[in-house]
Amino acid sequence: ESERRALSVHYINGGFISLVEKEGLSRDTPIYGLEEKVIRGHSATTCCPRYGCSGSAFVDAIIGEDNVGPATHMLSYTWSYRIGDIADTLMKWCGSAKPSLDPKRVYVWMCCVCVNQHWVRQAVRSGQDVPFEEFKRVFEGRVRSIGRVLALMMP
Repeated sequence: ESERRALSVHYINGGFISLVEKEGLSRDTPIYGLEEKVIRGHSATTCCPRYGCSGSAFVDAIIGEDNVGPATHMLSYTWSYRIGDIADTLMKWCGSAKPSLDPKRVYVWMCCVCVNQHWVRQAVRSGQDVPFEEFKRVFEGRVRSIGRVLALMMP
């Protein structure tokens, strides 16, 4: 179940953006610019339910059903997209859906916050090479278990 935890659109637009700004960053910051201070910074002392060590996926450090829950959608995006654009687009999408979707109950799985970036960083530092087939297996499993993919495309 912990592998399907995802942030709500409500949290992405509120609490997450607040953390970004608290760290001196802005809505114009690309995802890769959030990784150290926000994504890893705010999950550094949380015990990872998958690996049993300190340093979890960001999503594991968040509580409250309005903020986190089982993924209802998976977001396809790139780490060069700005967090404000992602947050705004998801909120607009919830409002434009027929019928409209409650942003507190739409939970979006995004690799940047749902994969343990501490583990990824450690693997890179130690020279571990994660084969493409492993990534393919993991992401294919997520797509199949979540069942809905949102493709976000920006210029």
